[in-house]
Amino acid sequence: MNFTKKNTDNAAELETIGMEILWDDHQFQIISGLILYRWVFSHGNKRKYFNNFIKTAIKLFFLDVEHSTRRFQPIYDFTIGLLLSNHYTEDLHPILLELFNLSSKFYFYYQKEVSQELLIDFFNRTQITLSENRDRLEMPKGHCKIQTLNMFVNEVVRLLMAIHNESTIVLYLERCTLFSDALIIPGTKTRINLQSVLLDYTTPGAPYYPTRKIRDQAKRTIDIVFPTGKITRLATNLMFRFLSPVDLAKSWWFWIVNWITAFFLIIYHLFFFKHMSNVQ
Repeated sequence: MNFTKKNTDNAAELETIGMEILWDDHQFQIISGLILYRWVFSHGNKRKYFNNFIKTAIKLFFLDVEHSTRRFQPIYDFTIGLLLSNHYTEDLHPILLELFNLSSKFYFYYQKEVSQELLIDFFNRTQITLSENRDRLEMPKGHCKIQTLNMFVNEVVRLLMAIHNESTIVLYLERCTLFSDALIIPGTKTRINLQSVLLDYTTPGAPYYPTRKIRDQAKRTIDIVFPTGKITRLATNLMFRFLSPVDLAKSWWFWIVNWITAFFLIIYHLFFFKHMSNVQ
């Protein structure tokens, strides 16, 4: 079939075949999300095309997150660039909230530099954009306020509850320490959601069975973000460890090995530097 400028009817037929018949195919959704993501926002102009972009982008970004790769970084950069561009067609206004949620969920992973200043700038810009287009947004049922910091944290919590890659979880836990000082979370429910997932990651066993590296980082994060409950959490943790002799023995063994290793390293460095000074 020859698809030239003179065969516009054939081109329309191809679009019908591709977008109507194959649209429900899982592999086609992913492939179309990979190669047509720019086309969707320049020529698609249909709600179902935007929905497919959001779904496939989430799938692609999850592949990166779970495998510690950044193969789909260009698609993320395009998404967040589109959100921050302030140039929207009428068809795009209803999904601005979904674009914000998508960008927020993977912000900590794809942004190489993250600081409180950069986050505040991101929240301020998106807060203005969403507020200006509030009447045209498709707000979730039961949501009546637009608070970008709260929405951002909720997306981070959802991702933390879904991923299994240790290095990604540690990265997110490290960057969650930014939610303090100038970025104190205003919503009580949102604070509870974040605190709950951090507590789950500090505890060995179900529901996440976190590694020691994850548990240690989660403890540091929760002490920074929620400092007022530090003593209570420590006392509770010690109490439950005494109720679980196996975990207590493992912890003591880990601490003893670390102390002995640190002691010998100190002795080694002392003798090494002393020997080097004598040689000189």
